[in-house]
Amino acid sequence: MIPAIYHLEAKVITRGVGRSAVASSAYMSCSEITNEYDGVKHDYTRKGGLVYEKIFLPSHAPPEWCDRSKLWNAVEETEKTRDSRLAREFIVALPVEVSRERQIAEAEEFAKALIDDGMCVDVCIHDTGEGNPHAHIMATVRPLNPDGKRIDVHNSIRGDDGLKHVPVDISFALLLTYSSASSSSN
Repeated sequence: MIPAIYHLEAKVITRGVGRSAVASSAYMSCSEITNEYDGVKHDYTRKGGLVYEKIFLPSHAPPEWCDRSKLWNAVEETEKTRDSRLAREFIVALPVEVSRERQIAEAEEFAKALIDDGMCVDVCIHDTGEGNPHAHIMATVRPLNPDGKRIDVHNSIRGDDGLKHVPVDISFALLLTYSSASSSSN
């Protein structure tokens, strides 16, 4: 048996290159969502291959954000500039050698690391049966603070110790988290 090959792709969804968080969410969830920012309807209902989808929110996030249309339209509305960074997208290859339940658990564990940092996370797993199961994990760029407001990640954050802390680049932190989790499960 050939061992699984790990693949992780991390991207930033930004208006500057013509991308939309709403369009990306519609694609990964094989759904139809209208982007209220520009009025464009994104319809991926005929795409197929979706085997799992779920929105994960920090406990202090607005509960209506469990609806991906409301979540990603809120992000689009909050970010005002034409070159705004809207979301981070991770595409993670899932081993075919493990059960669907284990694949889902791996994707959820990845998402929970982001939630712990205050991010809202949209997780979808695709598998068309052609040997390439993979998770699309999309997270807000800005975390929420305990009162449900988004933190400006361009500024440093004052910690409990009174010092200013610059947030760690979450994609690098997740790559390390996923790599160590994958190697410890072998």
